[in-house]
Amino acid sequence: MRVVKRILLFLLVLLVLLQLIRPAKNKSNAAAPDDISQVKAVPADVQAILQKACYDCHSMSEDVYALVKAFGGGQSLYHDYCPMYNDGKGALWLSETKAINNPYFGKEMPHCGNVEEMIK
Repeated sequence: MRVVKRILLFLLVLLVLLQLIRPAKNKSNAAAPDDISQVKAVPADVQAILQKACYDCHSMSEDVYALVKAFGGGQSLYHDYCPMYNDGKGALWLSETKAINNPYFGKEMPHCGNVEEMIK
């Protein structure tokens, strides 16, 4: 029981410390072709909320990458890269499959990108 408590305490401390590591946020103003704001009229206040949520998600995905890199994901995972997203600055994402399924360009360019790293 003592060992379990120590492990849980260690994980809690680790998660708190990981909150101090902040990757750069995606600051692109470019909207993907299938972005809801490109398809429907979205009020400015709603658009602001959507953009903030999108940027926070991209930053969170790098936090998840750091956790998976440190502790593993229980299976092989792929750190994929799309060089065209964000006005050519590129973007990264985690995937369970080796095949590229680009979440940034959707149906327009589903296979754009490459595997940067395989995490076991």
